[in-house]
Amino acid sequence: MLGLVLMFYFTGIWGVPEDGLSIIGGYNATKGEFPYIVTIQDCFTECIQLCNGVIISKSWILTSGHCIELFTIEEMEVYAGITNIDDPNKQNRTLERFFYHESFNKTYPRLFDIGLVKVSTPFEFNELVQAAKFPKQNAEVLLEEGHLAGWGSTQLIHPIFPNSLQVVQVPVIDFQDCVEEFTKRGVKMPDYNNSAICTGHMGERKGACSLDYGGPLEQDNLVVGIVSVSTDCSGLTLYTKISSYISWISEHIDEELTF
Repeated sequence: MLGLVLMFYFTGIWGVPEDGLSIIGGYNATKGEFPYIVTIQDCFTECIQLCNGVIISKSWILTSGHCIELFTIEEMEVYAGITNIDDPNKQNRTLERFFYHESFNKTYPRLFDIGLVKVSTPFEFNELVQAAKFPKQNAEVLLEEGHLAGWGSTQLIHPIFPNSLQVVQVPVIDFQDCVEEFTKRGVKMPDYNNSAICTGHMGERKGACSLDYGGPLEQDNLVVGIVSVSTDCSGLTLYTKISSYISWISEHIDEELTF
């Protein structure tokens, strides 16, 4: 049942993403390039892409709050250690529990859009499965290129969901410029209080588009953000800024972190 709901929630009746969240204009990742990324699948009837996540320890995953809002615990599965969804060597995990930030605002565009997922069996770390590295608490993000990864749709109309992990290089842009661009698109932006970052190829469709909530933005081998919202696959993408939540993450999990 959730699969049918997701079809309308994410794509609308005619298959057009409502708030656009997937990799568009990207290329296939190489095996082991992002050993910390996972795909979170809804397996009510057959498994389908729901969102992405980032491994932070052997038992915990970081993802977006509004992805977690859709979870039904007995239907969710997590795949790690792969770039291709059909890889038989994936580490497949069910979920033990999950929660989003206590101040999470469901209204689009979302504030405090972050959540944590605990898998039922710890991951086995190897060269293909590792915890991500993160910046220090409140560290600033450089206005430089980064890499966004995920398994979301590769096009806007009639979405196509690739088996292969997609990657795209995107520039981090000044946040005020981002606010102005979102405003032009009719989106009223709240005060993020330096807890969000933005990327965008203005006029070039490279970035997030559909079903890549929680996907990582990597800069200098650090995961600096996870996908929160975007607009009409235009390349403009808003991320939850990880450095603003390092203390929150540490306080809410039952494992020691290494970052």
